[in-house]
Amino acid sequence: MRSSKMWRALMTVLPMLVVSGLTIAVMAAVPADYKGKPFNGKAQEIPGKVIAAYFDVGGNGVTYHTKDNKNHGSGESNKGPEEKNNLRKDEGVSVAYTKTGTDKWAADGKQMDLDQYYVGWVAEGDWMTYTLDVKESGTYVVNMLGGVNAENTEVTLDFNNGAIKSGPVKVETTGYWHKYKVHNAICEVKLEKGLNVLTFTFSKQGNINLLWLEFVPKGKDAPAVTPTAAPKATSTEAPKATSTAAKKG
Repeated sequence: MRSSKMWRALMTVLPMLVVSGLTIAVMAAVPADYKGKPFNGKAQEIPGKVIAAYFDVGGNGVTYHTKDNKNHGSGESNKGPEEKNNLRKDEGVSVAYTKTGTDKWAADGKQMDLDQYYVGWVAEGDWMTYTLDVKESGTYVVNMLGGVNAENTEVTLDFNNGAIKSGPVKVETTGYWHKYKVHNAICEVKLEKGLNVLTFTFSKQGNINLLWLEFVPKGKDAPAVTPTAAPKATSTEAPKATSTAAKKG
């Protein structure tokens, strides 16, 4: 009897154990009370890139939280009949896309590839959730592509209803929302094969235009990202932006 009680107690604590430093262990399980659904019905896959604009469907307080619950990109700053100007316009997360003359690499000022979706206009405490299909169990290094406007900016990644957290993690400023860099190895996370729910929180400052998070198996190199060959959104389910109109946000 005593042994059985000890085992139950261990299984309660085990999913919350920090392995070392910024490496965390996560049990593969979508929380039973989670009401969100993957965008376009398909979980984003790991290894690979998690596109910020493809957060789960479910609404404010379920799959995202924002201060004003209004999309300041699609339908407001970006106007027109094209799908790229209306992506998720009725939801509270602000979605926009990279444009000529506006969005550049911080290192050398070269033009970013156009028409890549990002989440912007974010404030401290905002968050989004993503259903992830982890194809291979193991430890992953997390990279982030974003433009960071403020010093002392921090983000937090947690999995499966906050049982495990990585962060807050400091991310270096790029000097402006529309100057971008790949923030390499912001944390490491140990994931089990299967479906997991990631909550990404702008835990301090906000002030980020976020394109994607990349999960790379530890010990393997990520594909090179250069100023002339920025990665595109990889989902074939979501529309690709095509405008070159400028915007602030």
